[in-house]
Amino acid sequence: MRKVPGSISKERFGDTKEWKPRLREELLADLSEEVTEGEYQRKGIQTYGQIFEYILQFDCWAKTNFESERLAAWFEHVMKLAVPALMAQGVQMIHFWARIKDALLHRFPGGIIARSLQYYVRLEEVTPVTVNLIRQINLTLRIQTGGETPGLDVDLLRSDLDLTAPKFKVN
Repeated sequence: MRKVPGSISKERFGDTKEWKPRLREELLADLSEEVTEGEYQRKGIQTYGQIFEYILQFDCWAKTNFESERLAAWFEHVMKLAVPALMAQGVQMIHFWARIKDALLHRFPGGIIARSLQYYVRLEEVTPVTVNLIRQINLTLRIQTGGETPGLDVDLLRSDLDLTAPKFKVN
């Protein structure tokens, strides 16, 4: 029914929003893929996430007012029991939001009556992105005299940085 970028503050539907996905995690392990025979390209995974807030509406339909009211009460009870399971599956927050006035609901042909319940739900949509990793950086800084003094060209810094070596040791 309603989906908006999530509020960064604790206030529901607050003013400060997360308008675009942000980097949540980087896995720079060696997930090598063979590009050509015998040559591998190192890859990693960056995980981006964005919070969204929803108002979801559930309609309970029945033939009589009593049955639709009973069905709505049963659904509320089931949702209360389902909250821990939903949160274990990644839902950040879910709770009862509102019940729409019955007078505002449409009465369908054949005497079908509906009760509508709305729930607030906060989710994070996660997107993994595969990235290529840099293997090696070669850097040379040099001073050139422009030919004024022969043999005065000096290498200030010559560095071959091997990024395939581990960055830390585990004892």
